[in-house]
Amino acid sequence: MPGLGRLPLHPVTPPGGCGRTPAASPGPRHPDRKGTSRGGLPLTLQRNVEVKARARDWEAQLRAARGFAAPAGTAEQDDAFFRCPEGRLKLRTIRQDAAESAVLISYRRPDAAGPKTSVYRTAPVADPAALRAVLAAACGADGVVRKRRLLFLHGPARIHFDEVEGLGRFIELEVGLQEGQTEADGAAAVQDLMRRLGIGPEDLVSGAYADQPAAAPVP
Repeated sequence: MPGLGRLPLHPVTPPGGCGRTPAASPGPRHPDRKGTSRGGLPLTLQRNVEVKARARDWEAQLRAARGFAAPAGTAEQDDAFFRCPEGRLKLRTIRQDAAESAVLISYRRPDAAGPKTSVYRTAPVADPAALRAVLAAACGADGVVRKRRLLFLHGPARIHFDEVEGLGRFIELEVGLQEGQTEADGAAAVQDLMRRLGIGPEDLVSGAYADQPAAAPVP
């Protein structure tokens, strides 16, 4: 993908702004619950167990995914990150099948390479450009990651084949946990997907795409 590259932003964070802390808490032990925020709005926390890996053989791994999972389309995604006091906050713009949508995602996840639990909440966004400007001014922008994502579905699992600007090709596995399921259940499902797709422990990476070093240029 020529001309690819993460687009770092360097705004001044206002006093008392969102300010992301360097270490994120993995979140409450049993976060699948519904309640209300202090403003009286509905609040639903969800959990995934997930891993991210560099694709060692993109075409072979795509063939493996097609052998057991259902293709669910391709999308272009822009993730704009903002500083926040806990975990991460990103505004995702999605372009798929000539339609565009956006969602605000707040999540907490350990920066570990192996299977780990992500606790998150989402909210649809009607005017992403306006919200992005407000969040950048209030919290401070923390960079943009752009990618092309091929999605496959397999039961509660989402399999992402991601081509990330400036970073290369990755496979991301997410297994959604339902009420009553444990993190061990999710980790076992993730490890089974790793086996099916030929992903080894040496392929795993920690952190978000925004944390990865830029890929070496293609000679």
